[in-house]
Amino acid sequence: MLCCRSSCFGSPPRWQVPFLVGAISLGTISRHFTSTLGIYVYAYCRADSLMFGVLLAWLVRQPRAFELVREYRRVLIVLFLGLGFWVAYFNVKDNYFGGNLKHVVLALFFGIFILIAVIYRDSIGTAGLRNSVLVWLGTRSYGIYLIHEGALGMSHALVGHPFPRMWDRLDIGFTLF
Repeated sequence: MLCCRSSCFGSPPRWQVPFLVGAISLGTISRHFTSTLGIYVYAYCRADSLMFGVLLAWLVRQPRAFELVREYRRVLIVLFLGLGFWVAYFNVKDNYFGGNLKHVVLALFFGIFILIAVIYRDSIGTAGLRNSVLVWLGTRSYGIYLIHEGALGMSHALVGHPFPRMWDRLDIGFTLF
Protein backbone atom coordinates (compact mmCIF):
# COMPACT_ATOMS: atom_id res chain seq x y z
CA MET A 1 0.00 0.00 0.00
CA LEU A 2 1.61 3.22 -1.15
CA CYS A 3 -0.37 5.63 1.00
CA CYS A 4 0.59 4.79 4.54
CA ARG A 5 -0.28 6.83 7.60
CA SER A 6 2.86 9.03 7.52
CA SER A 7 2.26 10.10 3.90
CA CYS A 8 -1.20 11.36 4.80
CA PHE A 9 0.43 13.88 7.14
CA GLY A 10 2.82 15.32 4.57
CA SER A 11 5.99 13.36 5.30
CA PRO A 12 6.06 10.47 2.82
CA PRO A 13 8.24 7.45 3.50
CA ARG A 14 11.55 7.58 1.66
CA TRP A 15 10.85 4.36 -0.24
CA GLN A 16 7.80 5.59 -2.18
CA VAL A 17 9.54 7.42 -5.03
CA PRO A 18 12.29 4.81 -5.51
CA PHE A 19 9.61 2.09 -5.45
CA LEU A 20 7.57 3.89 -8.12
CA VAL A 21 10.62 4.54 -10.31
CA GLY A 22 11.57 0.86 -9.94
CA ALA A 23 8.04 -0.24 -10.90
CA ILE A 24 8.13 2.07 -13.92
CA SER A 25 11.48 0.58 -14.96
CA LEU A 26 10.31 -3.02 -14.46
CA GLY A 27 7.22 -2.39 -16.58
CA THR A 28 9.39 -1.09 -19.39
CA ILE A 29 11.85 -3.97 -19.11
CA SER A 30 9.06 -6.58 -18.98
CA ARG A 31 7.75 -5.46 -22.37
CA HIS A 32 11.08 -6.40 -23.91
CA PHE A 33 10.52 -10.05 -22.97
CA THR A 34 6.82 -10.25 -23.88
CA SER A 35 5.00 -11.07 -27.12
CA THR A 36 3.49 -8.33 -29.26
CA LEU A 37 -0.09 -8.77 -28.08
CA GLY A 38 1.01 -9.29 -24.48
CA ILE A 39 2.58 -5.84 -24.47
CA TYR A 40 -0.90 -4.34 -24.68
CA VAL A 41 -2.80 -6.87 -22.57
CA TYR A 42 -0.68 -7.96 -19.59
CA ALA A 43 -0.93 -5.63 -16.60
CA TYR A 44 2.75 -5.98 -15.70
CA CYS A 45 3.66 -4.66 -19.17
CA ARG A 46 1.48 -1.60 -18.58
CA ALA A 47 2.83 -1.06 -15.07
CA ASP A 48 5.12 1.73 -16.23
CA SER A 49 2.21 3.89 -17.39
CA LEU A 50 0.11 3.04 -14.34
CA MET A 51 2.94 3.68 -11.88
CA PHE A 52 3.85 6.86 -13.73
CA GLY A 53 0.28 7.99 -13.06
CA VAL A 54 0.72 7.15 -9.37
CA LEU A 55 4.00 9.11 -9.34
CA LEU A 56 2.25 12.11 -10.91
CA ALA A 57 -0.51 11.93 -8.29
CA TRP A 58 2.16 11.78 -5.58
CA LEU A 59 3.97 14.81 -7.04
CA VAL A 60 0.78 16.85 -7.14
CA ARG A 61 -0.25 15.92 -3.60
CA GLN A 62 3.08 16.59 -1.89
CA PRO A 63 3.44 20.35 -1.34
CA ARG A 64 7.26 20.46 -1.51
CA ALA A 65 7.40 18.21 -4.57
CA PHE A 66 4.67 20.20 -6.32
CA GLU A 67 6.48 23.47 -5.62
CA LEU A 68 9.59 21.98 -7.25
CA VAL A 69 7.51 20.95 -10.27
CA ARG A 70 6.05 24.47 -10.49
CA GLU A 71 9.52 25.97 -10.24
CA TYR A 72 10.70 23.93 -13.24
CA ARG A 73 7.52 24.36 -15.31
CA ARG A 74 9.41 25.88 -18.24
CA VAL A 75 11.60 22.76 -18.41
CA LEU A 76 8.42 20.68 -18.47
CA ILE A 77 7.07 22.73 -21.38
CA VAL A 78 10.31 22.28 -23.36
CA LEU A 79 10.26 18.52 -22.63
CA PHE A 80 6.61 18.36 -23.64
CA LEU A 81 7.28 20.08 -26.96
CA GLY A 82 10.33 17.90 -27.65
CA LEU A 83 8.43 14.72 -26.83
CA GLY A 84 5.56 16.00 -28.99
CA PHE A 85 7.82 16.06 -32.02
CA TRP A 86 9.00 12.55 -31.17
CA VAL A 87 5.40 11.31 -30.83
CA ALA A 88 4.57 12.84 -34.21
CA TYR A 89 7.60 11.10 -35.73
CA PHE A 90 6.50 7.74 -34.28
CA ASN A 91 3.08 8.20 -35.85
CA VAL A 92 4.51 9.03 -39.27
CA LYS A 93 6.97 6.13 -39.29
CA ASP A 94 6.01 2.47 -39.47
CA ASN A 95 3.79 1.34 -36.60
CA TYR A 96 6.49 -0.95 -35.20
CA PHE A 97 9.22 1.72 -35.12
CA GLY A 98 10.35 2.53 -31.61
CA GLY A 99 9.27 -0.60 -29.72
CA ASN A 100 9.58 -0.14 -25.96
CA LEU A 101 10.88 3.36 -26.40
CA LYS A 102 7.62 4.41 -28.05
CA HIS A 103 5.61 3.41 -24.96
CA VAL A 104 7.98 5.23 -22.62
CA VAL A 105 7.87 8.38 -24.76
CA LEU A 106 4.05 8.28 -24.88
CA ALA A 107 3.82 7.84 -21.11
CA LEU A 108 6.20 10.76 -20.53
CA PHE A 109 4.43 12.93 -23.12
CA PHE A 110 0.97 12.47 -21.63
CA GLY A 111 2.26 12.54 -18.05
CA ILE A 112 3.97 15.88 -18.63
CA PHE A 113 0.80 17.10 -20.35
CA ILE A 114 -1.16 16.27 -17.20
CA LEU A 115 1.41 18.04 -15.00
CA ILE A 116 1.24 21.15 -17.17
CA ALA A 117 -2.56 21.07 -17.03
CA VAL A 118 -2.45 20.86 -13.23
CA ILE A 119 0.14 23.63 -12.94
CA TYR A 120 -1.87 25.95 -15.20
CA ARG A 121 -5.24 24.79 -13.84
CA ASP A 122 -7.00 28.16 -14.13
CA SER A 123 -5.68 29.16 -17.55
CA ILE A 124 -7.79 29.49 -20.67
CA GLY A 125 -5.75 26.75 -22.33
CA THR A 126 -6.85 24.14 -19.79
CA ALA A 127 -10.49 25.27 -19.67
CA GLY A 128 -11.32 22.82 -22.47
CA LEU A 129 -10.03 19.96 -20.32
CA ARG A 130 -12.78 20.72 -17.80
CA ASN A 131 -15.45 20.07 -20.46
CA SER A 132 -18.11 17.78 -18.96
CA VAL A 133 -17.92 15.32 -21.87
CA LEU A 134 -14.13 14.98 -21.49
CA VAL A 135 -14.43 14.60 -17.72
CA TRP A 136 -17.08 11.88 -18.20
CA LEU A 137 -14.90 10.06 -20.74
CA GLY A 138 -11.79 10.43 -18.57
CA THR A 139 -13.43 8.87 -15.53
CA ARG A 140 -14.39 5.83 -17.62
CA SER A 141 -11.42 5.63 -19.98
CA TYR A 142 -9.47 2.84 -18.30
CA GLY A 143 -12.55 0.60 -18.17
CA ILE A 144 -13.30 1.38 -21.82
CA TYR A 145 -9.70 0.56 -22.68
CA LEU A 146 -9.82 -2.80 -20.92
CA ILE A 147 -13.14 -3.81 -22.48
CA HIS A 148 -12.36 -2.64 -26.03
CA GLU A 149 -9.04 -4.47 -26.21
CA GLY A 150 -10.58 -7.85 -25.42
CA ALA A 151 -13.66 -7.26 -27.58
CA LEU A 152 -11.52 -6.12 -30.50
CA GLY A 153 -9.23 -9.14 -30.17
CA MET A 154 -12.11 -11.61 -30.05
CA SER A 155 -13.96 -10.02 -32.96
CA HIS A 156 -10.85 -10.09 -35.16
CA ALA A 157 -10.25 -13.73 -34.15
CA LEU A 158 -13.74 -14.58 -35.39
CA VAL A 159 -12.74 -13.55 -38.92
CA GLY A 160 -9.42 -15.39 -38.76
CA HIS A 161 -7.01 -12.61 -37.83
CA PRO A 162 -4.36 -13.74 -35.34
CA PHE A 163 -4.44 -10.25 -33.76
CA PRO A 164 -6.31 -6.97 -34.27
CA ARG A 165 -4.98 -5.22 -37.34
CA MET A 166 -5.82 -2.44 -39.76
CA TRP A 167 -3.95 -3.30 -42.94
CA ASP A 168 -6.64 -2.48 -45.49
CA ARG A 169 -10.06 -0.84 -45.80
CA LEU A 170 -11.89 -4.02 -44.83
CA ASP A 171 -9.88 -4.24 -41.58
CA ILE A 172 -10.55 -0.58 -40.82
CA GLY A 173 -14.26 -0.99 -41.47
CA PHE A 174 -14.41 -4.14 -39.35
CA THR A 175 -12.56 -2.42 -36.50
CA LEU A 176 -14.85 0.61 -36.56
CA PHE A 177 -17.95 -1.61 -36.71
